[in-house]
Amino acid sequence: MTGITDLPFRRVASALGAPYVATEMVAAAELARARPDVVRRAAVGEGLPLTVIQLVGRDPGRMAEGAAMAERAGADIIDLNYGCPAKEVTGVASGSALMRDLDLACDIIQAVVKATTRPVTVKMRLGWDDASRNAPELARRAEASGFRRSPSTAAPASSSTPARRTGALWARSRRRSPSRSSSTATY
Repeated sequence: MTGITDLPFRRVASALGAPYVATEMVAAAELARARPDVVRRAAVGEGLPLTVIQLVGRDPGRMAEGAAMAERAGADIIDLNYGCPAKEVTGVASGSALMRDLDLACDIIQAVVKATTRPVTVKMRLGWDDASRNAPELARRAEASGFRRSPSTAAPASSSTPARRTGALWARSRRRSPSRSSSTATY
């Protein structure tokens, strides 16, 4: 939702009764460097309900620094983006490209959880492509590390199929995951 869920949008959503609001996707490394335009995207804003700051990146250390900064900025929840299929994101091995490297994906989750006292959530795809639908494996690995839940987006990253057509795939993925009772990932 880059360019959409800015602070004015989040204020309107809150005024209309949204129980929580989420920031645009924020590059963790740039947030850690305090780049002004990135800090603006992560602005929490006073009087808003529960606020989620969504981080993207591929370096566990930078993601941890970004999470710590997001917490200091007032984030109630830190969300890791393993779902964005945009070429400018996957081209630098971030977003849904992390579905190709589950070891790195898990290293990032562990680093972020250690860096913040806030709940950490993960948005992920079913997998990188139809041949590697590995969201259940990532969910199990995250849960084996003490995490409770992992949701998946209802399409592989390489898919242009709308999520509404792949809902059955999402349901099958959830049945394979031990935490199928919820679509919220909180670690």
